[in-house]
Amino acid sequence: MSLIEFYSSKYRDSAPKEG
Repeated sequence: MSLIEFYSSKYRDSAPKEG
């Protein structure tokens, strides 16, 4: 898993939905 993908998943799960 790439660093970007790792962070993306973490941020997605931690970051609020702003879509």
